[in-house]
Amino acid sequence: MKSIWHRVVEQLNRHQERMRNEMVSRLVSPDIGTRQQALDEAWATGGMAWLEAVEEAIRHLVGRSDIHFYEPDGMRTGDSEKAYRELLRLARQGQLGRDPAFAQWLMADVNGQSGSLQEELASMGGMVLTLYRLLDVEMALRTRPRK
Repeated sequence: MKSIWHRVVEQLNRHQERMRNEMVSRLVSPDIGTRQQALDEAWATGGMAWLEAVEEAIRHLVGRSDIHFYEPDGMRTGDSEKAYRELLRLARQGQLGRDPAFAQWLMADVNGQSGSLQEELASMGGMVLTLYRLLDVEMALRTRPRK
């Protein structure tokens, strides 16, 4: 027979799993408004739960579980225009999610051009812009100081 403590822990784990599944569902929702609201909430709220949900959403969109994400190490291409062009090339070829860490490394160099890049990605349709935004939020949450 399980102890009360063991049952409480199991219930808490199930609740956390349901919450993460709900967060992921919202992040990859076919409804643009739902996706944007979830991205905004992840950005504003932060924390490990949102980071895990964003990473799971990226895995879902990319269709792989063996994904490596950006680790800040101070390296930059030093050429924001080159990074911009490379991100567009990857997106056009459907390869933005092939190597998320590399895409995020390029994204770190795009800086002030992010708005125009997002406009171009939006014109490509599908979930290209969503994947870009998820990668952006993941990178921000990963590098943000923990609360």
